[in-house]
Amino acid sequence: MKCPHPTARPSPGSGSTTSTGDSMPPSPDHIRATVEGYLTRHPSERDALAALFVALAGGDDPTSRKTFPTHVTCSAIVIDSSDRVLHIQHNATGKALAPGGHNEPGDTDLPGAALRELGEEAGIPRDAVVPLPGFETVPLDIDVHDIAANPAKGEPAHQHVDFRWAFLLRAEHAVTLQTERGQRIRVAVLRGLCLADRPRQAGPPPPPHPFLTLTDGSTPWQPPPPHRRAPRAATT
Repeated sequence: MKCPHPTARPSPGSGSTTSTGDSMPPSPDHIRATVEGYLTRHPSERDALAALFVALAGGDDPTSRKTFPTHVTCSAIVIDSSDRVLHIQHNATGKALAPGGHNEPGDTDLPGAALRELGEEAGIPRDAVVPLPGFETVPLDIDVHDIAANPAKGEPAHQHVDFRWAFLLRAEHAVTLQTERGQRIRVAVLRGLCLADRPRQAGPPPPPHPFLTLTDGSTPWQPPPPHRRAPRAATT
């Protein structure tokens, strides 16, 4: 993750509803405005997001999981009072990831998709968190990563462009495990984010946000100690 810079950004438009009341997915304009706000803070990443701009210029829905070779996903970065971030360890892959995934037809904006995934994967409702100040409309990070082909699902190799939205926990909340998906809940230490550089807000500071609790009784995950290389033997 990058150290954020408190710069001004536009407020992107979001999805809308049809005349029959059905919700529409986040529009390319909403996604493009969100990306441009992010690039205002991280201009050096424009080239890395080139595939996303190609997808936005195409005729297919960039948030659909059936749009190849590139589509948008969303994740929720939930930070507690010790600056720990909730991760879900996926037993199938061995990876510990923030709650997140593909957009669904009912999602009308990108932060909302991340909040829906948070509720589905960790049982934390959207009213239990608030956006990290300064990141209400701009993601903390946008990550592009490769996904291997999955012949069983008829999916070719493709890329996910993951919009990672940061939230503070408002109240102590238990994490609901999804054992049917073969997942374990862990809490990982937040590394690489300069918390002192959060955009400053006018008025009193926000109230402290408390801890996440784990329903399976497991202890919070801690990173292994740094590897220390053995000293080299002296040579002559």
